[in-house]
Amino acid sequence: MFLAPRAKLHPMKKRSDQINALIKKHVAELLRKHLREDKFGMLTVTHVEAARGLDSCKVFISCMKNGHQMEEEVGKVIIKIQADLNKLLVMRRVPKLIIIRDNTSALTEKLDSLLD
Repeated sequence: MFLAPRAKLHPMKKRSDQINALIKKHVAELLRKHLREDKFGMLTVTHVEAARGLDSCKVFISCMKNGHQMEEEVGKVIIKIQADLNKLLVMRRVPKLIIIRDNTSALTEKLDSLLD
């Protein structure tokens, strides 16, 4: 029986992808737990980028409305989210979360309106 060779991934790349997916999942759940969605519409964690040494982690969040208010509210509960994440993840070093508002959906809508 012949088995096709697997694509070889760099082991650290694969691990960082797993860590990013895990952090994305837990941060989305924690945001849902700590924030009310009726203020902002739907909150979405679009993607996560953990630093190579796991010192920090950029979490990109988009919302349907009230982006500036969302930043303020997330800023108020980020300490609780970080503390809960520290309890949930079994890692030697849990990265510090840096929340960034993702404006790609707003930019896409603006470009669509300009093209029409």
